[in-house]
Amino acid sequence: MKNIFKILSLLIVIGAVVGGVILVQKNQETRRGAAVSESSLTMLPSAVLVKNVNNNQVVQLWVNTGSGSDILSAVELKIAYDKEKLRFINYDPNNGFEVLNENINNKNGVLTLKLVKMSVGKTGAINVGNLKFKIIKQGEAKINFIPDSKIMVSGQSNTWIPASTSGSVITVPMETVIVPETEPTVVPRPTTGTGESAGNEGDFCGGLQNVECVEGLICDKTPDDKNLISIPEGSGICRSIL
Repeated sequence: MKNIFKILSLLIVIGAVVGGVILVQKNQETRRGAAVSESSLTMLPSAVLVKNVNNNQVVQLWVNTGSGSDILSAVELKIAYDKEKLRFINYDPNNGFEVLNENINNKNGVLTLKLVKMSVGKTGAINVGNLKFKIIKQGEAKINFIPDSKIMVSGQSNTWIPASTSGSVITVPMETVIVPETEPTVVPRPTTGTGESAGNEGDFCGGLQNVECVEGLICDKTPDDKNLISIPEGSGICRSIL
């Protein structure tokens, strides 16, 4: 009988321990789930206007572990940028983070940074460092986090995929093309075979300069009462032969 009581007592103790472990795990998962849902990766400034090509632009990297006491211990950032308009120069760490591994591919516009915290960690929003890019072409250049970027907090063996990310846009306006003003085209007045100016239809002809009409017109010197134009004596008006 005593042995039966010992076995029952042992089973009760084991059940209590297992139940306690499961409860602790559930609480941790609940807390972790809440933190993950509020975690984020952000680049600042979110948008910037740069005047000239060949300028350098710094982009800040911010990690937010969410509310609570979760301390950021490491982060793996995967970043894509416009390879046609930007060239990555370097990463400058901040707040005690150091580069554990760095993989840069300017040809494809992708870089990976694995960072680890070498001092006492922080909670909340943390600037883990800055990226520097050289602008090589005009237009709009986007920089974004690749979705499988991860963060790790102290006391957790698993990494988190942040709930949200936001990148940055660097814009260099295209050059304004100014169309030069052109001089109006002057159409030379027709001339006669002698090089003198020739009158078009309706122009004066004859006169002291003996202006001739262009080919196909005659200098009509016939008085015309209906003509409202005063014709000097000895002059006429170029009219069609037909």
